[in-house]
Amino acid sequence: VNDSNYFLYFTYLSRADDEQGWTTRYAGIVEPNIQIYLGEMTGAEVGRLDRVAVQYVAFKRDKEFSLKAPVAVETHLDTTKFFKLHCFR
Repeated sequence: VNDSNYFLYFTYLSRADDEQGWTTRYAGIVEPNIQIYLGEMTGAEVGRLDRVAVQYVAFKRDKEFSLKAPVAVETHLDTTKFFKLHCFR
């Protein structure tokens, strides 16, 4: 969800703990005030989703704007909760 008035050049990446490099799951430009579909995963894919990262750069097209610093966030996921039904009620 891009709830801002900026376009975002956005990348979503994942990595399993036993891997050295990152896998790009999505890369593209997200328009202001819009939601995008990032895809589906099988249970096996979710089990290998140990770390995720998001990187983005905010900008406006065809008008002046305040310069924003690029953002990169990396976090560890506890994927066991994806398989517990009571976690989503």
